[in-house]
Amino acid sequence: MKTKSIENIKKRILGKIEKLNETELETLESQIDQIEINHSKIEDILSFKGFLKDMDDEFKTELTTDLPRKRLEGSK
Repeated sequence: MKTKSIENIKKRILGKIEKLNETELETLESQIDQIEINHSKIEDILSFKGFLKDMDDEFKTELTTDLPRKRLEGSK
């Protein structure tokens, strides 16, 4: 079921990409490059402890994105 959802998202994104002009594509590419850099930094930090090998993507997101947000919300 999760795979179908991912496939649908990719199809929607590709459809949107097809409509972009050159300038917009360059901007998008730059943004994707930045996402990859940020993701790489997170992976490097977490892999330093050696526990990323068997961790699923949802749990990684929970640790790297959701947890800090939840902590901020909880401190209010």
